[in-house]
Amino acid sequence: MNFNLNLSSTNFIIINILSAAIGIYFILKNKKNKNKKTNRENNEVELNFYEKSYYYKGANLQHNTIIAMLLSLSSRGVIDIKKTFYKNKKGEDVVNYIFTKEDLTGIDRAERILLEILFSFNDTNEISSRELNRLRRVAPDDYNHKFYEFTEYMENHFKDIGLKQENNSHKKVLTNFLGFFILLGIAMISLYNRAYIGLINMALSVMFFGISIQNVAELPEAGKNKFKELMEVENKLKKLDISTKNPTLVAIGFGLKYENIIAIRNKNKDDYAIYFDNGRSDFQKTMRTALVGDSFLVK
Repeated sequence: MNFNLNLSSTNFIIINILSAAIGIYFILKNKKNKNKKTNRENNEVELNFYEKSYYYKGANLQHNTIIAMLLSLSSRGVIDIKKTFYKNKKGEDVVNYIFTKEDLTGIDRAERILLEILFSFNDTNEISSRELNRLRRVAPDDYNHKFYEFTEYMENHFKDIGLKQENNSHKKVLTNFLGFFILLGIAMISLYNRAYIGLINMALSVMFFGISIQNVAELPEAGKNKFKELMEVENKLKKLDISTKNPTLVAIGFGLKYENIIAIRNKNKDDYAIYFDNGRSDFQKTMRTALVGDSFLVK
């Protein structure tokens, strides 16, 4: 392909100056967005147990957050959880948990969304871990898609309170990369035609690319501080320091080892008996399989 253009040096200079000016404008705009603070950025943001686990461990491990939320809802009488058994094809007893809606008064938005998802798989007020597991295996795409509403709510919530970047949209990413390729293309064509002013756009394209990636990947300052704080919370829980609020639920949401969780529960004198039934982690294992199997809700 021939990139020789019948343009004068003046035309190349004008094109490169104009594109460079646009590039500089977007670079400065990206930097401004990066440093922009939300109304709550300078205030201490206190997270509840499920916000801590979701924020710290992320969407790919949100099944632990969901398990902790279900235990909390059960302890408050919002739902009832009953342990039963059924026979598999080999005639073996398999653990099954039946969830029944009770009193939805006083639940928050995230909890309501979660319950709406769980009980949307049938037309009754009951859903079982066995049924969830079957639906996950039969129609995994539809099953995972339902949980995306919960994921989307949590992600937007953290943006609203200044713990995640507000500009991490697909449109923003596409625009940034388009700008990078335009600047790079003009630079390459200019250099091919020996208009060495294209080196300016070459440098700007690299800067633009770097800032765009940084904007997408980085947490805001409040988010970095909160992440460090939660890392310290995890380390303290591993040492059986229960100074954080709802330590047992936080430990479950963080996905700590069962031995750690039961020690924290005993020290804090929590209940959540269904989770610790017979000294085993049947609930954790069964619900993880029902929610994600051997994969994750979000990929």
